[in-house]
Amino acid sequence: MVKLVEVQKTDLEGNKTLVFEVNGNRREIKMFDKAYGQTNKVDPALMADPGNINEIGASIPGIVSKIVVAEGDEVKENQSLIIIEAMKMETNISALVSGKIEKILVKEGQQIKSGQLLIEIA
Repeated sequence: MVKLVEVQKTDLEGNKTLVFEVNGNRREIKMFDKAYGQTNKVDPALMADPGNINEIGASIPGIVSKIVVAEGDEVKENQSLIIIEAMKMETNISALVSGKIEKILVKEGQQIKSGQLLIEIA
């Protein structure tokens, strides 16, 4: 016998947790709430200009695992800036040029697209 026990509120990623009782055992599943995307429109992501070495873009889609630098930091060419996690593997995003971190456009835990602008270096 299957019984729906609870439908929890939508989380920040747009998922709802459904709690069922199956033959007396509690089970939880997460499902994406299609209505979430319609009511919480997000601005489209800025894309990095591949011809501008001061714009650091994502080499792959994934989740920002760690931001290693802060705005205002001085960085050197090939210095690690951001770590992206995709398919349980980490990819290091490095500076293409020495300079100062002008702007960080993403946050840890954020889902990103390939080519998305992550950091601007002055």
